Amino acid sequence: MSEDLHKPGERVLMITVGAYPPSRGPGPLRALGFSRHLPEFGWQPVVMTLRGSDLGSLADASLRDRIPPHVELHEMRNWEYIWRSRLRKVLGRGSEHASATAESPQPEAKPAGAAESEAAAAETGARSFLMSLFGPEVYPLSFLPVLKAAKRLAAGCHAIFSTSPPFQNHLLARRVQRVTGLSWVADFRDPYAVGVWHLRGKPSGRKTAMRRERAVLQAADAVVVVTEAMKDMYLTADPSLLPDRLHVISNGYDEDLAFLGESLQRTLTPDPKTPLTLLHAGRFYADDALDALCRAVRGLLASGRCTPSDIRLEFLGALTPSQSALLKQYDLLELAPPPRRVTQREAFERMGRADVLLVEAGANIAHYAVRAKLFEYMAARRPVLALAEKGETARIVKTSGVGGCVRPSHPSEIEAFIAERLTEKRTGRPSVFANRLPTEFDRRLLTRRLAELLDANDRSSST
Repeated sequence: MSEDLHKPGERVLMITVGAYPPSRGPGPLRALGFSRHLPEFGWQPVVMTLRGSDLGSLADASLRDRIPPHVELHEMRNWEYIWRSRLRKVLGRGSEHASATAESPQPEAKPAGAAESEAAAAETGARSFLMSLFGPEVYPLSFLPVLKAAKRLAAGCHAIFSTSPPFQNHLLARRVQRVTGLSWVADFRDPYAVGVWHLRGKPSGRKTAMRRERAVLQAADAVVVVTEAMKDMYLTADPSLLPDRLHVISNGYDEDLAFLGESLQRTLTPDPKTPLTLLHAGRFYADDALDALCRAVRGLLASGRCTPSDIRLEFLGALTPSQSALLKQYDLLELAPPPRRVTQREAFERMGRADVLLVEAGANIAHYAVRAKLFEYMAARRPVLALAEKGETARIVKTSGVGGCVRPSHPSEIEAFIAERLTEKRTGRPSVFANRLPTEFDRRLLTRRLAELLDANDRSSST
């Protein structure tokens, strides 16, 4: 440890409820990575997260293995999930009744499917009602219990760190800051209102959301965003914000995954007889990008440059009905096994064995956002195909040299990239994009920058 990072006893309260393991997704991995490395730079993490049993399908129990022993973990109850579960149970009794009386059905008993549909509709309606009252990413049943716990934990801490989404973490941190006077670093992985409110499909509530977001940006001692473009977006929207209070700390990859990726590449024996596997991890957001990919693969097959046995599409994450329809429309279902949800560890191992890793930017957010999966792809050390015409994702792929960047509006470019990878595989040549690991996205180095922000704004050392 360098001499300037000299405060091993200082504790930081990390308000990362819904954004830390066992919650699955890229947000939890960012907060997890910070908590892994902060002690090296003088800060002990006190982490607030959700209890795994209250997360349902949003939990990934395997992520617990990556939480180091030095993390002081405090699990909160997810009262929204508990409430929804009870609601489903109560409203779903009609289906249980129908099943229990199958031999002697009663006229008033509803079919199981109808009762389940009614329960789901009631749950959706209740959630929409609460959102109309409190806004998105605000959970009224959990707010006060989590706030009480946060205030108690803050009594032994020297700083606060909060991350969104969910935005409620910042609202909690602001309340705790008011009571304790501790310095506060607010981490925005995505904007809450500025530049994106129209994407939520709810015109009402915009003024309240803008006011909330601006209040957090003004109250935090330091604000962290993930790209320079996102920083510029905030400064343009609110000229009163001081540029030196906004800091860019990008997403990145973790060293344990990088070591695993390197190990996988050492043990991987290329087999030209196996199909070229194109893998996409997580949710596929842009239907137009998937359509372009399907057209490109169909074009390769139609031209005779490959056969159905030469190529495989693998989706780790659910596809929407419209996306499944695209695969069917282009007659590619036989190339794509049914998507299924896997653990983060299994997903990464599959990334390391794939031939091409797919990432799409999404036209609505390409100008400021980067899919966090791109950095896991880097750690896997496999060639990346970015279906991105411009924006932050395209810039990083181009400058880092980890893969190719093609325009979704030009399927012929996608065809050419895949054809080159097919040639490499058939001839046994390693890909020109394989085994490249840009060091600037190492999470340890990124965490050091977060620690420096905590140091610079620490008020406890001056009291």
